[in-house]
Amino acid sequence: MRLALLACVALAACAPEAKAPDAVEAPAATEAAAAVAAEASPLAEGEIPAPAGEITISSPLAGARVSSPLVVEGVAINNWMFEGVFPAELAVDGEVIAQAPAQQQAPDNWTNPGPVRFKAELTFTVTEEKNAVLILREDSPRPVNPDSDEAGPARTVRIPVTLLPMAQ
Repeated sequence: MRLALLACVALAACAPEAKAPDAVEAPAATEAAAAVAAEASPLAEGEIPAPAGEITISSPLAGARVSSPLVVEGVAINNWMFEGVFPAELAVDGEVIAQAPAQQQAPDNWTNPGPVRFKAELTFTVTEEKNAVLILREDSPRPVNPDSDEAGPARTVRIPVTLLPMAQ
């Protein structure tokens, strides 16, 4: 019995060190892409721009030509989410043509501090190329003031894209 215990301890001591999964880091957004997005897609009433570093979209980039389904991926700080999701919308001329939840991706968890990977899939139909805006909006806006339950403006990112019709 002692020999078995000694063998287990020796094996555990010789085993390679367990490595924690790499931390998720928000990739740096390019200034050019941010400038294009801000210029082409002004914020709507009740929206405020997301501060730099809070959310980074890895796909699609500003100005991308996209087809359906549009897969949106990136990294956001955890307080953008509520119950692991936040809204993603696709709008043409101010009209929302598709919406879907941007959902946390395993193994990330919105209840833990730090950045969380997310993914959304928006399905749309267009018969010709259309200029559109991908809108990502936090799902837990801060209250107007500490004594109020009224939600303040939502931090928002707007990304201009061109929608392509399905090949026939």
